[in-house]
Amino acid sequence: MSNLSGFSHAGLKAALDIKESYKSGEPICVPGEDHNILVPEYLMNHHLDLQTIEDPIALAMMATRDPEAPMALAEAARMSPLGRKTRLLAGVYGLVGEASRHPVVRKCIAMITDQAFDPDTIALARGHASKFIARSRRDYTGALRANLKSLLDGSLLPRVFVRQFFDLTEAGNMRADIRRK
Repeated sequence: MSNLSGFSHAGLKAALDIKESYKSGEPICVPGEDHNILVPEYLMNHHLDLQTIEDPIALAMMATRDPEAPMALAEAARMSPLGRKTRLLAGVYGLVGEASRHPVVRKCIAMITDQAFDPDTIALARGHASKFIARSRRDYTGALRANLKSLLDGSLLPRVFVRQFFDLTEAGNMRADIRRK
């Protein structure tokens, strides 16, 4: 990473591209794989190389701008170990916590910064984030099942089902998995 205190030119470009994707409503994809949508589980897996998305400025952009709490939390969790590297990165991480629209992200970041980026606290926060993501995925899947049951029972209009289907798969980051089936 050719950088200025942890930030790279490629990371800044990635952050600007991510910002444009959010504006246009396009999904964020895994770098180099335009058909593979970035999901929270990829961000939580620190063994995956996410290239420029791993730059602190790109992660900060996603953690503050992502409309879905599971994604924003995964992005904040991925960024958390970087706060130990420099005071600038620690400050940016704190700002992400202040700027996030999701209370769960603010709470996670506050817990990590209050403990001065202690590795045990980061591990604990990552564990809680993984559980939150799994629980959210189960909730969205349950809502999809309930809607399908309502459609089959005749208590839900087909056009309402379709709209809610897309809303729920979008919100649950299940677009690729569910729509493929």
